[in-house]
Amino acid sequence: MVLSKQSLINLLARVFPETKPKKVSPASYDLTIGNHFKIYTPSDEMGVDNPDEIFSDEIVVPAMTFVLAHTQEYIHVPPDKAGLMLLRSSMGRSGWLHAFAGWVDPGFEGQLVFELFTPMRNRLVAGTRVAQLILFETDGVAQYDGKYQGQRGAVGAYQGAVHG
Repeated sequence: MVLSKQSLINLLARVFPETKPKKVSPASYDLTIGNHFKIYTPSDEMGVDNPDEIFSDEIVVPAMTFVLAHTQEYIHVPPDKAGLMLLRSSMGRSGWLHAFAGWVDPGFEGQLVFELFTPMRNRLVAGTRVAQLILFETDGVAQYDGKYQGQRGAVGAYQGAVHG
């Protein structure tokens, strides 16, 4: 079952004290982009975590580029909920594609990472609402204990979590 607006407001008040009610939609919570980016250009080798790393409130991204970015929000998903992070339609209409690893396991805690791709020159601005987090009830309790637990920043696949 997908959580509705009122259920989200009640849950978020308990687990995300910094929740902003204006970011709650009828069945999702808006997530904003942070200021840590990893830029992979077409010349980068697949599977190598050696991108250009940028800390900035605004970046211009060349066409045909893959970007890792993170949410400003540090979230904690209760062990009886799971989530799905989807790109907001306004971002898609601006030319962004979510390269898609948007599942959020029960018990996950940390900043979520966006895997974005743009076929055209584009820009990203910290604080922009980029994605929606949809939360589901699970039929039991589970706990994520993978290497990304507690991650902060744009964590790549091969470096593991950066705890702060």
